[in-house]
Amino acid sequence: MCTDALVAAAQVGCVGPFSSFANTFLDRVFTGAFGIVGVDVALILTTAMLLKDRKEKERYRHIDEKQGAGSF
Repeated sequence: MCTDALVAAAQVGCVGPFSSFANTFLDRVFTGAFGIVGVDVALILTTAMLLKDRKEKERYRHIDEKQGAGSF
């Protein structure tokens, strides 16, 4: 453990515990961020599919109205 500058200068690995903690912390942060991005992509794709489906149904509804069938 590094208690002061003299001890830190005499030892080689004072950064070890901090580096270990930082690696663990950053791994969790980046994993969480990647998970959020995955959820966002899924929501965007779901929204795009829903909008396309509604647009297609609206198109066929207009075609049926033009042919006189009306909406069912």
